[in-house]
Amino acid sequence: MFDWYGFLALADELAARAGDEAAARTAISRAYYAAFHAGRAYLDRINIPPELSGRAHRQLRQVLESRDPAISETLARLHDWRKEADYDGSCSFNVERQATIAIGWARATIEKIEAIR
Repeated sequence: MFDWYGFLALADELAARAGDEAAARTAISRAYYAAFHAGRAYLDRINIPPELSGRAHRQLRQVLESRDPAISETLARLHDWRKEADYDGSCSFNVERQATIAIGWARATIEKIEAIR
């Protein structure tokens, strides 16, 4: 089985590439998906079948909203950054700085998700 948390390690490696915008944008994306898949693992633990479409992102945030609104809010923000990094030709933020922030937030979010009982 694939280790989704490897995305966070990859994000760290990519963010370390100074001056590489593509690497920083990809780091933001991988950081989000590391947190997203930690959330999906949580859904599995509590026996909620995950959506298998684009609605999966919203489903996860809705379930987590009832457990810890801050986690849901952080996932929403990371998701927005991921979409901007993946789809916008000119980001509204400094991608290298944002990659570092995204990785830290993803790491903290994963820890919070794993602590929910």
